[in-house]
Amino acid sequence: MKSGRSRGRNLFMLFFLLALFPRLLVFNIDIHRERPVYKYQDSLGYIMPAQNLIEGNGFSGGGGWPAFWWPPGYSGFLAVLFATGIASPEHLAGALLVQVLLASLVAGMVSLLALELGGVPAALLAGSLMALEPSSIAHANVILAETFFTFLLVLAVLAWRGWWASPKIHRLLAYAALVGLLPLVRPVATYLWVPLALLLVVTRPRAVPRAPVLVGFVALATFPVAAWTLRNYSYLHVPIFATVGQFNEARFAHNVEELAGEPQASSTVKQPWQDGFGPDQGMSFPQLVKAREEYFRRVLLKHPVAALERLALGGAGILGVPDSRLPDLILREVPDFQGGSVRGRLTWLWRLGWLGGLLLLGMAVSTGGFLALPLLALRARVWPRDKQAFLALMVLLILYQLLISSFIMYQADRFRVPIVPLLAVALGSALRGDRFGRRFNSDSA
Repeated sequence: MKSGRSRGRNLFMLFFLLALFPRLLVFNIDIHRERPVYKYQDSLGYIMPAQNLIEGNGFSGGGGWPAFWWPPGYSGFLAVLFATGIASPEHLAGALLVQVLLASLVAGMVSLLALELGGVPAALLAGSLMALEPSSIAHANVILAETFFTFLLVLAVLAWRGWWASPKIHRLLAYAALVGLLPLVRPVATYLWVPLALLLVVTRPRAVPRAPVLVGFVALATFPVAAWTLRNYSYLHVPIFATVGQFNEARFAHNVEELAGEPQASSTVKQPWQDGFGPDQGMSFPQLVKAREEYFRRVLLKHPVAALERLALGGAGILGVPDSRLPDLILREVPDFQGGSVRGRLTWLWRLGWLGGLLLLGMAVSTGGFLALPLLALRARVWPRDKQAFLALMVLLILYQLLISSFIMYQADRFRVPIVPLLAVALGSALRGDRFGRRFNSDSA
């Protein structure tokens, strides 16, 4: 067992350091650009509430009004960095450096997860793929929530593995707490507790009672969402966790209408999928939310096939669209992207040269990891229960993230970042793992 722990530590350090090099290289380029490129459309919406938090103005946006668009997790993370002097709203290099370290830690954790699932060969392949994966490298160097969210997600997977290895109550509570924190960073995880609670119903370590475990997990995993929803209700008089959700639902529904060939009538007022909808018609916020939710439900009930097609296209885009942020970060002039066709994307990748090859590697990790899941599921029939439960958790996390993120009609490459570590583990384990699931510890060394 001691040699097994030593091997895990060595793999972790190897891939942490291997991942650190390309992320620091991009960081160095990023902060020395004449025009900063580490801020994107959503960045200010995270930075301003963080600044207001450290100034004692609460979680608020422009004009001092309480902020509702996103939950406070990532802004709180930035606020801690601002308060400790690591970074500031004007000088964000320290925040990027912390994210680089977190992303590199994720690469090390990927090697540990692949070691558990497929052994040393799988760990070497998965850790190498994660160290070089371009969307992870890019998003570590921009002020967006993905890197922090990914770190917490992979940490939760490790906590699940730790609970199975030693089913103590504090390990379960750590796992549940991490699951509860995830929605505070990105609202895509608001309902993640549901499939994970069902997983606990189906499988648990032996001699662990179902009811107390389930009650404890659900209570702790849902508390942050319930508390923040109550906070928003006190201002908005509608139970909503993050207002970005109903806007994304309306945009998705509009895209479904377009896909279904629904004729679009001209109108002089704003429509549910447009910015500014509601106030121009004298709606209160509860009325606005109700109108958008009714529009969303009406469209999906009317065009269920088109909705499924749109979801499938969204999922395919998340897995297969080349990451465009890395070229923006490191190239002074990025070749123009010619349309959304496969031919246009391949032409763009070719014009990027060696960088296009790295982006192709990222696409191979995401699509290959997803396609590896059925193969691993077949192999899992002869695996020990703990490894079956580990694979089940991975599959649930990947499918949940793909499904919920497919409702968002923009930035597809951004939304694969949290599941890339799990896809790298899946691909490494499928290609290099032991098919019979034998344990790779000191006894088998």
